Amino acid sequence: MKHIECIHANVHEWKPGRRFDAVVGRHILIHSKEPLALLRACAGLLHERGLTAFHEYDFSVVHRGWPPTPLRDRMMEVFDQFFTAAAWSNIGSRLWKTPDRRWIRAS
Repeated sequence: MKHIECIHANVHEWKPGRRFDAVVGRHILIHSKEPLALLRACAGLLHERGLTAFHEYDFSVVHRGWPPTPLRDRMMEVFDQFFTAAAWSNIGSRLWKTPDRRWIRAS
């Protein structure tokens, strides 16, 4: 498809010099120290009716497997503890609970 361009770049440094119809990210915000600032920057890359979509984890609501698997359960606890200390382990669901929703561009 000639009308789609996929760009792999450092989101904190890349300056495209033009606007896009969509900005899509996967497992980006969970690693960012300032996820809302990153979303605002992405919104600035969009055309007026552009779309931003991110797929993010929320380790705080991981459901345990059945039958119980102690190794998997412990690994998920470690993941949650690591991401809680390092960044935003629950950014996937926190975005909708954010009181300052001005970063969301109305269509």
